[in-house]
Amino acid sequence: MNAREFLFELLQPGETIVVGGRRGHGKTATVMSMAQHAVEGDYGHDEVEIITNIVFGRVRRGGKPVEDYPDHVHHEDTLAGTLRRAGEIIREYGSGGCTILWLLDEAQNYMMADENGKKENLALTKYLGNARKFDICNIFMTPTLNNLTPRVRCFPTGESKSGYCSAQMIKDKELARNVVGNRTDPRSITFVKTGPDMGPVPIYIQPTSWMRGIYGGLRDGEYGYDTKSMATFSVGENEYGVPFSLEEFLKITSKGLSHELPDKIDEYFDKWDAQGSDKEKELPGEDYGNIRIADQCRRIERARGMGLTWREIAAIEGEAMTTVQSRFYKFTGDYPSSKQNTSGSLTNDETKGDRACADIYNQKREGEARGPSSSAGGELRCSGGRRRKLKRSAGSNRRAKPERRGGGPARIVARMHRKVGGNVHGRQSVNRPSRLRRSNSNR
Repeated sequence: MNAREFLFELLQPGETIVVGGRRGHGKTATVMSMAQHAVEGDYGHDEVEIITNIVFGRVRRGGKPVEDYPDHVHHEDTLAGTLRRAGEIIREYGSGGCTILWLLDEAQNYMMADENGKKENLALTKYLGNARKFDICNIFMTPTLNNLTPRVRCFPTGESKSGYCSAQMIKDKELARNVVGNRTDPRSITFVKTGPDMGPVPIYIQPTSWMRGIYGGLRDGEYGYDTKSMATFSVGENEYGVPFSLEEFLKITSKGLSHELPDKIDEYFDKWDAQGSDKEKELPGEDYGNIRIADQCRRIERARGMGLTWREIAAIEGEAMTTVQSRFYKFTGDYPSSKQNTSGSLTNDETKGDRACADIYNQKREGEARGPSSSAGGELRCSGGRRRKLKRSAGSNRRAKPERRGGGPARIVARMHRKVGGNVHGRQSVNRPSRLRRSNSNR
């Protein structure tokens, strides 16, 4: 396989290429040449678009260069802008109709190995597993490969930590000079590894016009990159200061078929652009799922008007009953006038006749439980007949666990079912001989 075939196979959607080397050894120049060859079809690609945080300029006759970008090159210095631009390109060419090269310079500033908790770091590494979905091939440039987080610099297999790296390109002028001598510019030689056990293989990438700096003697109208400009990058915020959420972006764009992806991307950014504005604050909830929540609350309101119970509505919506209630009350502002019982704010029609073991111990039977056997402190005791009834019930279904719906009665029954003769409410067991003698004497 020659260099042209190799680079065609390498520059494909979903691939991640890391380019490392000391400053001044030609990392950015090599990537610029490689990208220009791809755009011009020299490697066999049909359509290629480039998104980068590298600043380009164009030379003007008799004046200073101005910031400008060649055809098929788009400048984006945020992750939000990069994915928004990718959506526009996918809409133009169709899913799979174009290879998008994302060139990120000074990547070590945003994916540091010792800053795994940084939001830029987390967002970028999470994005790498989904790059193929967006037709993006990632090319990250850094002075030292070890500066990058393992998820970025490591190969998928064969290393102690797995990552998304498809190839490592190393720029080393001294090593290149030993290979080619004085026959060619050593900056045109790049050493490539495609696996952890593979040694670096030198390949030649022919220089192009984009590799030159805009202050390096370009002719009028030619493009080059600013070698001294700082390439910045961030996650991105909308005009109201709300940060871009890659997690929510992926949640929305993962739904539907491939041809629907541009619409899903637009759907997310339409909501995100409005988030934090006065219009957005009028909607319920705390994030840009507010429209969905509002629709759900209107459905709940119609269902309540039809006489459905909260339990039935929660089953229809597929969510917890308390979640549905809380969301509805927050949306309508019609909170209950008083705190409801522990059964989840159910109405009386949803709970009556449904309390387990409600007849075992309650105020109506308090008189049966009281009697001469009561202690001086007024503690409640079971009568002999009541005690025998409980023992027979416990013996016939010793393993049954009654549904717990509240306070003391359920606890009494649960203890009786687990162990007849155990303490009930901290009092002496009903099976103790002294207790039986005292009860018999009081009859």
